[in-house]
Amino acid sequence: MKKKYFLILVIFALHFGYSQKTVEFRITTVTSNINDMDGFGAGDSDPSWRASINDGSTASNFVFDLSGINCPGTRTVNDTFFSKVYNCSLPTSYTFTWSAFENDGIGSDANTGTHTISIPSSALTQPTFTNYGTYIATASGSNCSGGGTVTWTLTLQYRVIGSLTAVSATDSQTNVTCFGGNDGSAKVSPSGGVAPYAYSWSPSGGTEASASGLLAGNYTCTITDLNGCQTTKNFTITEPSAINKNITESAGILTATQSGATYQWYQCPNTLITGETNQNFTPITIGDYKVDVTLGSCTVTSDCFTVNTLDLDGFKLDSSFKLYPNPANNLIYIEFNNSTNANLDIVDINGRILEKQNLNNTTNIININHLPKGIYLFKIYTNEGISTKKVVKE
Repeated sequence: MKKKYFLILVIFALHFGYSQKTVEFRITTVTSNINDMDGFGAGDSDPSWRASINDGSTASNFVFDLSGINCPGTRTVNDTFFSKVYNCSLPTSYTFTWSAFENDGIGSDANTGTHTISIPSSALTQPTFTNYGTYIATASGSNCSGGGTVTWTLTLQYRVIGSLTAVSATDSQTNVTCFGGNDGSAKVSPSGGVAPYAYSWSPSGGTEASASGLLAGNYTCTITDLNGCQTTKNFTITEPSAINKNITESAGILTATQSGATYQWYQCPNTLITGETNQNFTPITIGDYKVDVTLGSCTVTSDCFTVNTLDLDGFKLDSSFKLYPNPANNLIYIEFNNSTNANLDIVDINGRILEKQNLNNTTNIININHLPKGIYLFKIYTNEGISTKKVVKE
């Protein structure tokens, strides 16, 4: 007995958990000002109504003949000729079509013609039967002994039972972190309608409320509730621009094309070159080199770039001066062999220029006592070119 009772409760809960509206139309009264239509034709004919309601997909008809001894007068009909249950939404409007005529079938019948009105569904808000409108028709017939005119009236009522809660959803997303990545994600949080909900992601993403592992692109999630009612959410997952990982060479200096990044140079295949973290790198041996380029949290590695020849002008410049001691604690000496004018930039490992000095053509004493311990680049500029020396401060 307990199991049966539980089953009944479950069925009851599911049935009444549905979010539905029932819309009904009925003709409540019809009237005529004459008993029958004798004189409109050769036979005994009766005033008659024809009507229909159409919601765009379903039509239902009403037919009533005002015959018998109770005419003329009002007939209470209460004929609910249209009743439909809606699970998801109401149609935009209903079409009410009606006509009134006498139908003796002989000669030319009196006829008011066909009349059509549109009933907006937004106007249908009452849970009890309520008058929507009363419609009047008159017609005249030939050889009529009763004054030649018949008048009909008809009253249309409606009611709406239940309520609809449309399915809706909020959304959130996470874009792809790095160009070409697949760590994008999207999520929907549905409400309204009747749970549980089903999810379908397109063109990919699975069948859960959240989708992960997404590439950049457009995605749609269709949410369907227990009644089959649906809503959709559209997502555009974006990604940052691609990092340029190209390398160029000029006068023996390799340059990472991407600017505004951080860099780490390697000798291929994977030998890290300590302290070479600038956008430019001057190789001192023939070989293959590559660079890691980092923007934000994204890093790309260039292809290996082959250096076949070294900058001879740079070597000539290197042989034209001496830089000592290296490593050093306090003072660095730079001596030129020939009379020359030169400039010095002291650069840290992040590429920032810390100091600029003019060098004379004799012995130059550079005080580095104030610099923290570490690795620095001494870039010496002359008319013959640029020479870069790595200096270790102890």
